[in-house]
Formats: sequence, C-alpha cells, structure tokens
Amino acid sequence: MARASDVDVDVITDTLGSFNIGDGGTICYLGSRSNLNLLRCGMPHRRAASHETQRRAHTQEPSVLDRVSEELQAHLLDLFWTWQNSWQRIVARDPFLRDLHTDPSFPTSSFSSPSLICAMYALASRYSDMPELRTDPEDATTAGNAFAAEAKQALIHECEAPTISTVQATAILSLRDVAVDKEASGWTYCGMAVRMAVSLGLHLDCSRCVKDGEMTADEAEVRSVTWWGCYVLDKYSLATYFGKAGS
Repeated sequence: MARASDVDVDVITDTLGSFNIGDGGTICYLGSRSNLNLLRCGMPHRRAASHETQRRAHTQEPSVLDRVSEELQAHLLDLFWTWQNSWQRIVARDPFLRDLHTDPSFPTSSFSSPSLICAMYALASRYSDMPELRTDPEDATTAGNAFAAEAKQALIHECEAPTISTVQATAILSLRDVAVDKEASGWTYCGMAVRMAVSLGLHLDCSRCVKDGEMTADEAEVRSVTWWGCYVLDKYSLATYFGKAGS
C-alpha cells in the first residue's frame, strides 16, 4: 500500500477545520462546515493583534489597577501562583510575567490584559487577609470585589474581539464567582470561556504551526495551557460541583 505523503495528510486534515484571522487580528478557528473556509487557502498572513477594545475599556476612566503598588502586585501574584494556579492551571506563568513587565503602565499585550490581571487579583484577594483589598474592611467576603467588577466591565469590550487572555480572565472569573456563592454567573462564565476557547482554536494541536514559523512556541504553550485549564474547569471541577453536564 502506498504511503500517504505529508501533503496528502495535510489536505485531509485541513478538511476538518482550519485556522483563520478573526476580529482584532487574532487567530480563530473555523470548522469544516463553515462556508468561510471557502474564502481562504492555507494559513492566512498573520496580522498584529489589535487591543483597541481592551485599551478603550482601560482608558475610559481611572482603573483600580492604578492603585496597585509593586509590593501589592507581588503579594497578589504570589498568592495566585501558590494557591490557585498550582491546582487549576489556566495561566502560563512565564509568558504572562514577561508580557506584564514589558509595559507596567499599561499591561496589555499578547498574554496579558487588564481584564486578566484584574481577574487574577480578584481571586488572589480571597487568599489575603489585607483589609485594603476589601470593599468593606470589616467583611472578608468582599475581598477582591473591586478587581472583579473592573474585570467584568472590561470583558464587555474584550468579548467583541476575544484573545487568549480574555478566555483566561473569563475562566478565572468563573472560579471567583463560584467561590463567592454566585453559582449562576460562575457557571455562565465557564461556558463563555469554553466557547471563546473553541472559537480561537485553543483545542487544536499547533505543533505544525510552530514548525512552519506561523506561531511562536510561547503562544502554542499558552494556548494549550489555557485550553486544558478551561476543559478541566468545565468537565470536571464545575460539572462535578454542580452535577451538570459540561459545555
């Protein structure tokens, strides 16, 4: 039996769906049933991702992030990496930190955004006993409320052209809302995260894209970490907690 060439395999697998460039210049995924696949041939030229929606959301009014000192940032991130991301891994630490430190005055880049940072701080605040992280210093259950509110506001804009960090922020907000007894919104945010993840093609193997130079190894890692984090959150963590079928 003749052995199929790499080209033949590529042609066959491409019929199962394909990457394309979506809103904001980010990579998105189109399934094989989509007529939009007829408009493309091969991997389209990659444009630089636009963060105009995130920038607009961040600059409309003063941000709670403006009041976060370097010491408080270090405290919250340490709590997040130690107590949250260690068991429910959604954020790839090294790429996130590299992007965060690129422009501390406005942390929006490939792997970070205002909504993601606020969501991480909101959840990390739950592990802190610092009164200044609470909207009511006497009520520990209000820890992180200001961060969560800003993250949700930013998502209104970011969902117009979601990025990987948008997916991560939504998944983390899901965990945070469930933790503060907002089960309905927590379940909804989880579903949103999974839908956006599939839309961006995070569930696909990107090894060929990395090999062909169409995607960096960092992006492939972040995509994989984010997808499996959402998958575990949806199929196991919340599905078991609520006794419901996942997305």
